[in-house]
Amino acid sequence: MDPGSFLIDPSVCETERPPRLTIKTTPEFRDVITAALHNNATPGPLDPKLVADLAKSAATDPCAAAWARLLAAR
Repeated sequence: MDPGSFLIDPSVCETERPPRLTIKTTPEFRDVITAALHNNATPGPLDPKLVADLAKSAATDPCAAAWARLLAAR
């Protein structure tokens, strides 16, 4: 696959209302991603209570729940 196919044509930003280039996120998803990034940046395991709390709060958001399960599996 051509890597250039993933680039966005700059002219799209010249339209009256440019399209959104990000997905809408929930607070639960942002919390889980923040914990995942923190875990990648610092050595050692995450606090088990933190992971359990994230998994519980993320249960209503499928994407956040999937990331929380990945963190719990570490």
